[in-house]
Amino acid sequence: MSDLFNETDRSGKGVVPGLGRRAPDRSERTKRVHAAFGFVGLLVAIAAAIFAYNETSSIALPIFVFIFVQAYIGRGLGDVATDPEKGKRFVYFTLQPIAAFGVLYLTYQWWGLMWLAAILGGVIGGALWALAGAVFFPKIQQEETEDTERRSKTGGL
Repeated sequence: MSDLFNETDRSGKGVVPGLGRRAPDRSERTKRVHAAFGFVGLLVAIAAAIFAYNETSSIALPIFVFIFVQAYIGRGLGDVATDPEKGKRFVYFTLQPIAAFGVLYLTYQWWGLMWLAAILGGVIGGALWALAGAVFFPKIQQEETEDTERRSKTGGL
C-alpha cells in the first residue's frame, strides 16, 4: 500500500499525490526557501541601514545594522523555516543580534562613539553569542558549524 505523501513514479522519484508529476526535490525546495529569505533579508537590511543612517548620520551603525539584519533574516530565519522541528534554532539565532545590539548600546552609552560601539558590538557580541551557543545550544552550534562548512564548499545555499 502506497503512503499518500510518499508516492513514486516508475523511476522511483516522488510525485505530487493526484497530480501525476514529480514533486520538487527537498533540497531544491530548501534552496528556494533560503534564496527567498536571503532576498527578503537583503531588502530589509538595506531599509534598516537607510533608517539607521537617517537617524544617526553615522556610517558605522548602518553597516552594523545591515550585517546583523541580513544574517538574522537571510540565514537564521531561513534555517528555522526549513527546519521547523528544531524550534530552539530560533532562540539560538536570536541570541546573536541581542548580544551584539546590547554591547553596541552599552558601549555607545559609555563612550558616545558609534564607530567604536559598532566594532565592539560585532566582536564582543559575536563572542558572547558563540559562548552562549556552546553553553546552552552545543548541538545546534555544532550543526550550524557543519552547515557553514558545507555551504562554503558548495558556494552558498
